[in-house]
Formats: sequence, structure tokens, C-alpha cells
Amino acid sequence: MGKIKIMFFTICTLFLQGCPFTMEVINYPWECDNKANHDIEIYAAIPIKGLPEPTIVYPDTSILFGGGDSRTWTVGANTKNSIFEVSTKQEDVFALNDTLCIFILHPDTLKIYLFLEEINKNYNILRRYDVSLQNMRQLNWTIVYPPDETMKNIKMYPPYGSE
Repeated sequence: MGKIKIMFFTICTLFLQGCPFTMEVINYPWECDNKANHDIEIYAAIPIKGLPEPTIVYPDTSILFGGGDSRTWTVGANTKNSIFEVSTKQEDVFALNDTLCIFILHPDTLKIYLFLEEINKNYNILRRYDVSLQNMRQLNWTIVYPPDETMKNIKMYPPYGSE
């Protein structure tokens, strides 16, 4: 009888603690190294679980997100942050399209211009990166703003070195 109680207690303990053999969810971070002296807002036209599919499909580079879109991230001045994490491999993000657009905006732009039409009309962005899977692998999944030497071969607007 004592062995049955011990076995029952052991099984109950395992259920309450969770199975130690379950697979752990791995998150794959994308980072931004903001070397500017001001905060930046990043909008990435990528599919993210739980959000509607992005409306931008390269080569259309219009900005079509709404205020408070959860695909926007703030990165503080002179800060390197994880801007988002995906629970699928980073490479899988490129399954729908071989090029993704990442927009860098000044936070004031989003405060001043209430309508995206105004942002698009004058293309009020600091930088747009059009990145491929190969680009992101070379960058170790880290975007740098303003672009430095590591970013010089990335397709961007305005072009590298035009500041």
C-alpha cells in the first residue's frame, strides 16, 4: 500500500509541475542597433503570429500601417534592443516573399502626421531597408541605424552614403 501512495504522489507531482520532456518554445530575435541621438520607430512588414498579414508586399513600399500597429517598435537613442521575436525560425519569415521592407521613422513623424497618406505623400521616413534572407544572415539579424559600414550593401532608401 505504501508503494502505491508513493507512486501516486510522484505522478501527481509530475502533473502539477508539468512534464519535464515538453518541447521548449524558442524565440528568434531580430535586433536594432540605434546609433542615433534620438529615438526611432521601426515598422517591419513581416508576418507575425496573431496579427493580420502585413499589407505591404515588396516591391510596393507604401507605408500602410495604422496608428498603434503592433508591428511598430520604439528603440531608444544609442540603444541596441530586440525589436521583436518570432517563434518560427527567422528564415521562415521570408517564406512568403524574398524581400522584406523595414521602415525607420522618427517618433515625431507619427505624432505630427495623423494620416498615413501624408507620410506616404512626402515619404517622411528616415530610412527604408529592403532586406533579403541573405542580408539578414550577414547582419546576424541586426539592423543598424543610421547605416554603418556593415549595412552598405543592403538595398535602402535613401541610398547608403547619401546623408
